[in-house]
Amino acid sequence: MVGSAESTRWTVGGVHFSGGPFDFTPGIYVREAEGFLGGGAVSAEDIFAMRRPGLVRTRNRRDAAREPALEGFIYAPTPSMLGTLIDSLQRILPGDDDLGWLSWTEFGRPWRRALVKRNGAVQIVRRGSTGFADFTIEFRADDQRVYAGDEEQTAWASTVTINHYGTYPAPVVIRVRGVHTGGYTITGPGGRVDVTRDLVDGVWHKYDADTGIFYVAGTPVNQGVARRDPLELPPGQHTFATSAGELQVTYSETYLP
Repeated sequence: MVGSAESTRWTVGGVHFSGGPFDFTPGIYVREAEGFLGGGAVSAEDIFAMRRPGLVRTRNRRDAAREPALEGFIYAPTPSMLGTLIDSLQRILPGDDDLGWLSWTEFGRPWRRALVKRNGAVQIVRRGSTGFADFTIEFRADDQRVYAGDEEQTAWASTVTINHYGTYPAPVVIRVRGVHTGGYTITGPGGRVDVTRDLVDGVWHKYDADTGIFYVAGTPVNQGVARRDPLELPPGQHTFATSAGELQVTYSETYLP
């Protein structure tokens, strides 16, 4: 098992999996967790995949999707409760395009997470008439990056400096607010974004650098951006700036595929 401390657990689709010692408390227990930390073949080309469900502009992508899996057992003192727990497993991300965060709590804190979809049916085998059933649930992460458990956000300023302690370029979401006529430019690692729209008081702009989508007041728009480079946050210390108004950068520490 990846971890055996009482604080170890996984969560996906609102369902909690325990990695701690079994003490006959009803629940879902993990014996083995795979696919979070392992390496894999990485494409040599600096290629991008974008604007498809679950795919984003990831440099040097692995040749195949990350495939996390959880294997363990369910325990309940009554058949009714056991059936309820089995149902909860089978309802996790049931649609082909349903995406959710598979989160791993370790070392007493939210530690790692990956954006996944379920990869096939949940495998469940009951142990006769006992209160136990064994399960395996597999996932597919087309975005092969693994993220820190918590998202981070800078203060609002015209220029912000970020220390990224991860090991792989992190995707960023940049919000801009203020009052300015005539457009503005956002600069950061990877290039710049030239916005031709005015900044209006109370109407935020947002650039999701991972997808290349620009938003005004929460609505995606196709017009108003003359140039949109794939800005990202490499490991180390880096600066983002706007030529007008003030910006805020949201990111998570990111680890290599």
